[in-house]
Amino acid sequence: MPFVPENNYESCFKNWPETNGKVTWEYFRNNLNEWEWRMTDIEKLTETVNEFFAKAYKFKMQGKDAEYKDMTTKALRLQGSLTKTKPIEPEPKKKNELPCRDDTFARTVLRREGNVHPDEDPALIKLQDKTVSFKFEM
Repeated sequence: MPFVPENNYESCFKNWPETNGKVTWEYFRNNLNEWEWRMTDIEKLTETVNEFFAKAYKFKMQGKDAEYKDMTTKALRLQGSLTKTKPIEPEPKKKNELPCRDDTFARTVLRREGNVHPDEDPALIKLQDKTVSFKFEM
């Protein structure tokens, strides 16, 4: 709501160009930002939000779904305006004192194909390499 004393309402519009008693939308929109605006007191706003939630609960208990939804919507919108002026800052990233450490271990496994004993025929022995690497992250 604009912060203009009641006796100064007409002086706010004194220098605005009018055509047929009306002001263009662009001029109105751009010059509203020059006025001083005030926020509602936080205590009064929280009291109004609590009243709206109480009325919404009352309507819910009475079975009036349409009124319940309307009051809940109003309360949630007003509640959202409570945090409008709070700065939004992301949480700083935590610095790890120790750097991230990765360990990689290789396990070598050689297997014989066909389950052939090594003494039977060394020419028939074929080996399979089933080496696996394991990586551990901390």
